[in-house]
Amino acid sequence: MKTWQRPKWLHKANVLELTHGGIRDDSFIGYLKRLRPTAVNLLGTSHDGVMNYPTKIGPSHDADTCEKTLGRIRQAKSLGIKIISQHSGVGNTAAGDAHPEWIRIEQNGEPSSDKFAGCPMCLTSPYAAEWFLPQVDEMTGEYGADALWVDGDCWYLWPCYCDRCVARFKEETGLEPPRLLREQVGMTAPTPFGRLEDVRTDPPPPETVIAWRKWMAFHRKIFRAFQKSAADVCHKNNAAYASNWSYTYVNPDPVPEWVDWLTGDTPEFENTGAWCASLKARFDTTQGCPHDVMTWDQVSHNPWSKPSFQTYPKGRDQLLQEVSSAIANGAIWYNWTSRHNPVGCLEAADFVHQRGDMLRGTESLAEIALLHTTTSFYVHSEGFMQFKPGNRPVWGGHRALLYGGRHHDIVNEVNFAQRMNRYRLVILAGQTHLDDATRARLREFVEQGGRLLIAGRSGLGDGNRQTLADLLGLEVECKIESELKPCVKVAPEIVDEAPVDDPNVICALGMDIDLIRVKPAGAEVVLANLEPVSGSMANRVTGWLAPESFRESDTPLLTRNRFGKGEAWYLAAGVFGHYERIHYFGLRRFILSVIDQIVPDPRFLTEADGPVELSVRYQQSSGATFCHLVNIAVEAVNISLETQYERAVPRGPVTLKVRMLRPPKTVILEPGGRAADYCFAHGVLTVKVPGVKIMETVAIRD
Repeated sequence: MKTWQRPKWLHKANVLELTHGGIRDDSFIGYLKRLRPTAVNLLGTSHDGVMNYPTKIGPSHDADTCEKTLGRIRQAKSLGIKIISQHSGVGNTAAGDAHPEWIRIEQNGEPSSDKFAGCPMCLTSPYAAEWFLPQVDEMTGEYGADALWVDGDCWYLWPCYCDRCVARFKEETGLEPPRLLREQVGMTAPTPFGRLEDVRTDPPPPETVIAWRKWMAFHRKIFRAFQKSAADVCHKNNAAYASNWSYTYVNPDPVPEWVDWLTGDTPEFENTGAWCASLKARFDTTQGCPHDVMTWDQVSHNPWSKPSFQTYPKGRDQLLQEVSSAIANGAIWYNWTSRHNPVGCLEAADFVHQRGDMLRGTESLAEIALLHTTTSFYVHSEGFMQFKPGNRPVWGGHRALLYGGRHHDIVNEVNFAQRMNRYRLVILAGQTHLDDATRARLREFVEQGGRLLIAGRSGLGDGNRQTLADLLGLEVECKIESELKPCVKVAPEIVDEAPVDDPNVICALGMDIDLIRVKPAGAEVVLANLEPVSGSMANRVTGWLAPESFRESDTPLLTRNRFGKGEAWYLAAGVFGHYERIHYFGLRRFILSVIDQIVPDPRFLTEADGPVELSVRYQQSSGATFCHLVNIAVEAVNISLETQYERAVPRGPVTLKVRMLRPPKTVILEPGGRAADYCFAHGVLTVKVPGVKIMETVAIRD
């Protein structure tokens, strides 16, 4: 029987704080008073494993540093602020230095030399019982921390080839673990549709792929047991537990009851932090527990790029855009303050607190869902709990909807089964591997009146089964068109370069997008792919082409199949993954035009002169629907430091249209309760928002 309940303070939190230097002792309490966080990270260690308090296990910093930590904890508690302790889970340099026999063994039989996030520890070694868990107990018990936040965890997990792990794996599976080199672990879905960039030129044989997946599943199981042991210690001491990036979109498993909140940082080397913040929050909001997005106050080159890993302050607008995309989608803002921009972080805190009443206790009103299944994810991530290029189509689907102003959720198969009656359209992008239960749920969804859009290789099985072909009303030949590329007739506004006097133009969507050959078996061809009248698509350019040079081929590009009360649509090209690679606006507009055909009457729609994110959430306690408009347009980035930009480009006016059964009682702009310019006619509320600098909210009560 479950006795532990997630703390109420997590459900009410707007701001959490992770402070890494930069704030002087004499101004620290003033900083906290201005920031007003619900909780602050103060106690513990990072990947080096050296504790900032007097520990009985392992090394501590010097006495002055430890006293500084304890003094800051006293200051925070005097303001009623909760204390979060920090640890590095899988990676711990101090533990590895003290016990090299605990370090993870590589496939060549040697201890790992990786130190990116500390020494990687074997989780079947005594590390957890003799080092990690006693320190967790110390921080949450003796020192009274209210929560534990663990870094260097799921994203740092690699297989261990020590005698213990190998013997245990053999006992459980009867298999010998495959000994693949790191450069070999790059296969994604080894399907007939695989391309050389997705499947290595010398991929492992099928039996090795099967063994590898079991080997990684074995390590994920050990890792989750390691996590639960830490959570159990926390809960014994009445403290909450979270692990950085666990159970978020980079390992989209259902959330165990012993995880108290979902957490993850937008990388400092990601110049589209608003996109990343929105991606994480839109998935996490469907997971049914509190969740945060952590922003950094600094930017840098990608740490694996050249010439250096130097960091620089993040601009005000850049930080506020990331914060806005997080809180607009129901996330707590977790502020990572280093030494770079504490003043900007204080301004961002004021920004969040001004909107506090609108942020908590809300739920998404999305009509569109991107399906992000664990089965496909772990195939495309090679079993790791981290981002891999094979999952690019999901990110591309999110980016297209985000920049097109379409509110959407990102949902795993378990949560989809529980929430499917909420959605009008479900999109499958990159979902090549679906289990039987998910396929059944998708059929049920369409049969009951839902609309399904499947693109590229999604839903076509692992190469041996045409898993959703009957639902699509298609015969799938399981091969890629070698001569044709996705090419369609579109309206001129799809492609800005088109001559304005052409009623239609030919748009090549991308010269390196695979076109899947399908044959209608009951489905209607909505768009036939075009082919050149003469010659081939070789040396053609992406963009508009002369209409007289093309004709319809016998290869469908877009089909529709009526199934029960609903419709199943198929787009026979990997457009979502390609869009994530190249961000071509013509391809995004084409994708959105397809979605508009499938759902021509969306409940919520925006019209703007540039990219404005739309997030719509309902708050039961106030009876209000909050339509958050977030400006995600930026000026040109710093070409030398490619992750930094100075200002957002103001957007406006922005028109919001909402389909409603009756006129609203009130429509106002927040924060501040400002009067809104709106009208209601023929079941549509139209609101004119004069401009969006960073974030504006239309609050509707009916």
